[in-house]
Amino acid sequence: MSQNSLTTRSIIIIGSGIIGLSVLYRLIEDIEKKKSTSICYKIHVVTRIDKKILSLKGDLDNVIFDQDLASVYAGAHQRPFPTEYASGNEKLTYQRRESLYTKETFDYFLNKLKNSKEWSYDDYETTIKFCRGYDLIDSSIEAYKNLNDGYNSNNLVNFTEQDKTLSELVVPSCIQEKLDIISSYDTYVVNTPRFMRFLYRSCCEKSDAISNIDLQFHFNHNVNFMEDVVSLSSTPKPVIINCSGKGELLWNSSNDSVVTSYFPIRGQTLLVSVPNTPKYQKFAENTITYQNGSKWSFVIQRPIPKKNKNFKKRLYFIIGGTKQTDCYDKNISDADINYVLNNAKEIFPNLFTDGDWILERVNVGFRPGSKVGSVVNLEHKASFHLKTYYPIINCYGFGGYGVECSFGAANHVMMLLNRAFREANL
Repeated sequence: MSQNSLTTRSIIIIGSGIIGLSVLYRLIEDIEKKKSTSICYKIHVVTRIDKKILSLKGDLDNVIFDQDLASVYAGAHQRPFPTEYASGNEKLTYQRRESLYTKETFDYFLNKLKNSKEWSYDDYETTIKFCRGYDLIDSSIEAYKNLNDGYNSNNLVNFTEQDKTLSELVVPSCIQEKLDIISSYDTYVVNTPRFMRFLYRSCCEKSDAISNIDLQFHFNHNVNFMEDVVSLSSTPKPVIINCSGKGELLWNSSNDSVVTSYFPIRGQTLLVSVPNTPKYQKFAENTITYQNGSKWSFVIQRPIPKKNKNFKKRLYFIIGGTKQTDCYDKNISDADINYVLNNAKEIFPNLFTDGDWILERVNVGFRPGSKVGSVVNLEHKASFHLKTYYPIINCYGFGGYGVECSFGAANHVMMLLNRAFREANL
């Protein structure tokens, strides 16, 4: 190859949820750092969502999203989980990997907010807000009691066991006194629809400013088989990154014997707002999850950017606690509304006093559960009629942990992508 020759690498990302956009952002960031002019990157993002979801201006809380797009319905916060050693090596492997992803994502967010003007609190477009997280656990299992990997100071910043500092104005002392565990740690909350819009805009602006990147989004595009997206590539051997959430895409129609590991996890949450006063600001200082066996309740602030008309006027919170596996019901359930409200009023009564609170909307979404845990790996698929193979990088199946695993998983994808280029001689 002569010195003036140009190598073209085609990359096709399937999916533009929080995982797909995080992978795209890290990819563009990685290319920008290399500053190579000898390689041209043709990047295609294939997504079934509409462009307006990512480019819409104004009040996103009034937008009705596709209920299968889990990212926009996420709480979302980093809530840690202990590794369950006794459940077998497979579970240990993916849980351990996911806990590392969550730490990498936390560190990535913290570094960006401190050192990147684009991410800074000055504009607050990311809506990422650092705060304290509290786990209130009644009748805890051994994994929590033993502080297994993923649930201790090795994985969590400023982890405090048996923390007694949670204000009784947030959770009454009569509730706290009955608990087995009250642990706390540094964490964050984020408004995911707005964060996704921030990532989309940033990716478009960054790619436009980098001469060797050609980025194209293909909206409203349903992918039946992964082999179908190959036609989008200008090179004979693109690398395909499967960030489809469910991960149930088959390579082609001959793969009818493949059994998917996907199962839906239905969640119904409520978006409530209260006046931005000192009384309610105490709730915005923390994100709290209560669990007692199958009974869960959580309150997560939903930050809004400074440009929002209610930025200093009202505080928004996601409250929830439903987790219904293998449930496909997209309808709003009055029983679930009452269940979520009654639990929250019991654990966080001061959030619902004085008639100040407003129920802004009810959300029904489906987390992409996986029977084998999240899947992040590199494989190869053969196309017999084209007599070649294609590298496939999988990154899907994160269930309710998509946001907190996002950039940690994206870092893993970058490592696999470099390996895929080497193996494909690209």
